[in-house]
Amino acid sequence: MEKLEPYIIETVKSQIEFGARKDYAILLGHKDAKYFSSLKEKYKFFDRLTVLEHPRYIMQYKAKKIEHYIHIYLKSISM
Repeated sequence: MEKLEPYIIETVKSQIEFGARKDYAILLGHKDAKYFSSLKEKYKFFDRLTVLEHPRYIMQYKAKKIEHYIHIYLKSISM
């Protein structure tokens, strides 16, 4: 991750420059949440981060509860 950080920082900066929100970001998947939380503190890109289950995880392991996850996704993107 250390070697990727300059690329990640530039990518986030370019997304913000073309109009991405700075007050709120949604991460898909818990795997990288800790890393992005540290970036949030270090670079102050986002005021708030929300971590959602990754769609592949939902389809593979939680398909019976898909309506529940759809509701969570819709609630998160309407904030």
